[in-house]
Amino acid sequence: MVNWNELYKIRINNYSEAFAKHEVVKLLIVSALLNKYHSKKKYQEIYTEYPVCEGKVCDVYHLNNLTKEEYFYEIQSKITKEWLEQLKQTYGKMEKDYIIVDLNKLSDNLPELVKQIKELIIW
Repeated sequence: MVNWNELYKIRINNYSEAFAKHEVVKLLIVSALLNKYHSKKKYQEIYTEYPVCEGKVCDVYHLNNLTKEEYFYEIQSKITKEWLEQLKQTYGKMEKDYIIVDLNKLSDNLPELVKQIKELIIW
């Protein structure tokens, strides 16, 4: 059963323009997932700021309870080799796949951003 009170968490203590885009993209990913699974919403678990392992928190976590598929969305504007290696090690230990959302490749135009987010979602 999904606890809809824990669906979306917003962090407001560290506000900047880049951070605002990060939070908007996170909201749009959650919204796109809910839209995609609107008829099977009770079988979906979608969380933000979800603890993965070893203190690692993923931006958006999606579990499809019908298929048992898990998706981890990592939103980042500064993608470095070190960050990618850390991500690879974290998810490699769990033998899980993850989706990197590069904020620099996403539009600042809201209608275009919505289209780009829908393309990121695993259909």
